[in-house]
Amino acid sequence: MAIHLSRRELLRAACAAGVTFLAPSLFAAGTSDPTTWDRILVLVELSGGNDGLNTVVPYTDSTYYAKRPNISIAANTVLPLSPDFGFNPNLDKLMPAWAANDLAVVLGVGYPNPNLSHFRGIDIWNTGSASNVQLTDGWARRLMAPATVPSDLTAHGVLLAHTDSNPLQGAGVRQLALSSPADFISNTNGMPDAPAATGNPALNQVLTTQHDVFGAAAEFKAKLTTPPTFNTTFRTADIAKQAQYVAQMIAAGVKIPIYKMELGGFDNHSNQRDNQST
Repeated sequence: MAIHLSRRELLRAACAAGVTFLAPSLFAAGTSDPTTWDRILVLVELSGGNDGLNTVVPYTDSTYYAKRPNISIAANTVLPLSPDFGFNPNLDKLMPAWAANDLAVVLGVGYPNPNLSHFRGIDIWNTGSASNVQLTDGWARRLMAPATVPSDLTAHGVLLAHTDSNPLQGAGVRQLALSSPADFISNTNGMPDAPAATGNPALNQVLTTQHDVFGAAAEFKAKLTTPPTFNTTFRTADIAKQAQYVAQMIAAGVKIPIYKMELGGFDNHSNQRDNQST
């Protein structure tokens, strides 16, 4: 079965590949229940700022059409989710998941008086801060760092693309920035484990990081040197390859609870209707 991983088909393709998108929390922070570490969260950043009102359309709201005379989605083309909201017609591949109660839509996620800077906006998104508060650690780090780590945890998270946009940023978590599992294995071939700790705190941090990467590399070499294969045919587009790599890591059984992917192209100053539909 061929999967065409355009924006509107990403979730469908991931499900076909065995990737699960989970909305509930991974576990209660501070707990040590090992079963909860088996849950997986896949984050997909729509880089540039996707237009939510043209994604989940308020198709019975006259104000929406009055304020958007040129880019609004016609009411008779919307895929109804409720009497007031419906999907953009290009999201038809998500309707079976909606009908099966496997998909939820959360509206109104934002903050008053939005900052108009992409850079500050993504900082707020990744840290979960108030708009007038500057934080340096990510919301996922604060969720996971207090929890007791299972002995077989490969890493807390993997970042694929745009690694400077990072909800795992901060102390107390292990994260890997990968272009692909194969590249990670290749780049760590011959890497030695870290020597014993010294009396220098800064050097100890470097040695701890080296030891963590060494351990993750050993897991990847054992489980992903020959990666799992699927009946799904992945396209060559970057987002499709990211989905394939995430599917391989999950299927191979490396214990990583958070994966972050990125799909760009949402910074639309013109021709938004066509760009959002592709």
